[in-house]
Amino acid sequence: LESNVAAVRTELDSHMAAAAKDKESSLKLAMKMAELKTNINIANQQISQLELQLAKGETNVANAQANIDGIKEKLTKLEKDIGTIEAEIELNKKQLNSENSRLVVLEKDCKNTEEELNGIAEQIKLKTSRKAIVEALMHNDKSGIYRGVQAALALKETGRLPGICGIVGELIRVPNGYEVALETALGGSIQSIITRDADTAKAAISILKQNKAGKATFLPLDLMKAPPTADKPNFKGCLGVALDLIEFDAKYYTALSNLLGRVLVFDNIDNAVAYTRISRNFSRIVTLDGETVSASGSMTGGGEEKKAGGILSRKRELEDIISLITSLESKQRSIKMQYSKLATERQRLLESIKARETTIIQRENSLSFFKSQYELTSSDLSAKQNDFNNITADRAGLS
Repeated sequence: LESNVAAVRTELDSHMAAAAKDKESSLKLAMKMAELKTNINIANQQISQLELQLAKGETNVANAQANIDGIKEKLTKLEKDIGTIEAEIELNKKQLNSENSRLVVLEKDCKNTEEELNGIAEQIKLKTSRKAIVEALMHNDKSGIYRGVQAALALKETGRLPGICGIVGELIRVPNGYEVALETALGGSIQSIITRDADTAKAAISILKQNKAGKATFLPLDLMKAPPTADKPNFKGCLGVALDLIEFDAKYYTALSNLLGRVLVFDNIDNAVAYTRISRNFSRIVTLDGETVSASGSMTGGGEEKKAGGILSRKRELEDIISLITSLESKQRSIKMQYSKLATERQRLLESIKARETTIIQRENSLSFFKSQYELTSSDLSAKQNDFNNITADRAGLS
């Protein structure tokens, strides 16, 4: 029994020793578990902190990326604006060069037109002065018009005798170059006064007589009859019948046909003489130089010192001067209109050039501003890119 008890005791001691050992192990295990739990808690806390940092890092990265994208978008817009402004400046400069070239041409045209206008104005001034001189010569006492004729014409001008039509020389129009021939053909009759009727002629003669104002020859239309006129011969040098070569009012035909209806006009004395040898169907032949051959065969010609022109010559000169003045004035008006258009275009061009130069300056100022903004924005982009790289690196370190 004792052996059994000893055996049981031994076994009990063994179990007690094992139990004590297991208790110690459990204690150690419990302590180890407590330590692990503490470490786990610390790790969880660190994980939470890291997760928070990662989440913050992601936000920072997103914000940084958004900033970078915004700056890039701003740079793109600035580049576009800079390109647009540069294109506008280039276009305005091309247009400015074109306008300046056109202005040079306009300035030259305006100058030439002004010089032309000044020249025409000077011509008009000279011709107007000459016109006044010729008119004075035609109406003063030294003009070659007889004193009685002047007095009779004054009766018409004052309205006392409205039946006076005028002197022959003033009532006909002679072709250019025929003045000397017609003055020769008419002779003193160039100053004969055509009247509407004989009563007017009688009244004029009476007044001249009463006032001792001189004598004059009158051609009353109601008394005169038109004689047969000559035909133009088909002969070398014959220019025509004097009556057919002039222009006049038809109502003066009877008077003028008496004076010029049988007068032939030839180019020179040789042809006039040659015709006289074969025909006398004329009253008189006159040449362009003023020689005459009568139907009887007498000849008149020669030369004198040059004198002031006769009535027809002065009348022709006056008509030519008036015609030239009219032509010059018409040309002057036309050129003035042309100059007005040129001046208007020049003024418009000057205003356009000034406005364009102002625009170019403004756009160049804008370009400088946008370029400075572009440089600042580029610097800002570099700084933000560095920040982004740092944030990305930090986040990578956390991961």
